[in-house]
Amino acid sequence: MSPLLDPTRVGEYKPGSILRVKMVNFLTYKEVEVCPGPRLNVVCGPNGSGKSTILCALCLGLGGQPNLLGRADDVKLFIMHEEDSAEIEIELAPKDPTQPHHDIIKRHIIRAKGRSNAGASDWYVNDEKSSHKEVKELVRGYG
Repeated sequence: MSPLLDPTRVGEYKPGSILRVKMVNFLTYKEVEVCPGPRLNVVCGPNGSGKSTILCALCLGLGGQPNLLGRADDVKLFIMHEEDSAEIEIELAPKDPTQPHHDIIKRHIIRAKGRSNAGASDWYVNDEKSSHKEVKELVRGYG
């Protein structure tokens, strides 16, 4: 759990709510962690400040495809310029608020220039190697 997240407030979040989003080398962010509140959240800022980047991270980090965003059709294009990889980590509120376990989904995107796995993603759920399909099933299970 992030030190930014108040553990006493986790019970206020509905199951599957986003507790935390961490982005590393993702579009405009070198490294940032965002912890939305349990109710309505509004992201405000001037043009170019990274508001849409947060939305992109949520979509791609929860198993969505780049073409859903209308921004790029290849996930490697979301890696910060001159970096070899990017990472999105999303922590979800537990299905049972009395349980200390939170699902943490991590997507590691690899640029890998000139290699067959260019634009590949490695997926992890709770620090264990996973697949894109398993991530989508986990997310759907919160529905």
